Amino acid sequence: MKPKRKAHNRKVPQGAEKEILKLYEEGVPIKEIAKKYNIVFQAIYTYIPLKKRDRLGGYPKGWTREKIRDVSSMSELEKMGLILYAAEGAKRGWRIDLANSNPALGRLHIRWLIECYGVSRSKLQVRLTIHEDRNYNKCLSYWSKELQILPQQFLKPDIRECSKEKPPHPLYKGTLQIRYSSAKLFRLISERLLVLLNSVASKPKGSVSEVYSVRGDA
Repeated sequence: MKPKRKAHNRKVPQGAEKEILKLYEEGVPIKEIAKKYNIVFQAIYTYIPLKKRDRLGGYPKGWTREKIRDVSSMSELEKMGLILYAAEGAKRGWRIDLANSNPALGRLHIRWLIECYGVSRSKLQVRLTIHEDRNYNKCLSYWSKELQILPQQFLKPDIRECSKEKPPHPLYKGTLQIRYSSAKLFRLISERLLVLLNSVASKPKGSVSEVYSVRGDA
C-alpha cells in the first residue's frame, strides 16, 4: 500500500497573515510559503487577491507602476525577450522557465534576463532533457559552453527512453530548461508583456487582473 499523503489545510493559520504577507513581498514563491505553513497554495492566492497586489510593492527594486506601464521604455531586446517568453515560456507558478533546444534562443533568453531585469547569471538553474542513447557529459559540456552556464548550475537531468518509431536526430543535444525563481520578477514580466500586447493590439488597455490570463490560468 502507498503511504497516505499528508493532509494540507485550506485556510491560512490564524495569526500567520502578517508573516505570509511579508514573505510574499520579499518574493518568496507561493508554493514555498504554502509548504512552510502546511496549507494548499490556492489558499495563498485567495488570501492575497489581485486587487491587493499593487499596494504590496511586489515588483523588483526600481520598477514603479508608471515605469511598468510605459511601453516607450522598452528596448528591442526586452520586446524580443517578452515575445519569446510568451511563445515558449512557462506561465504557471512563480518561476520564469524557458525550454528550448536552440542555443541561440537560450542565449537570447539569458541576455534578456540579465540586461533587462538585472538577473545574475550565477542564479540561473538549468535542467537538461536528453534521450538515453546520448552521452550526458558531452551534452552538458556542449550546453555549458554555448550558454556560459557552469556545470554546477545544472539540475538532475531528465533522461528519457528513445522512440523506436521516431528516433532523435544524430546531432540532437537535448532540450534545455532555463529556470529563474522570483515571484516579483514573474509579476513584472507578466505585466510588461500585457503592456506590450496592448500597444500593438486593437483592444482597450488591460487592467492588472488581465495580466494573469497571460499565465494560462483563465
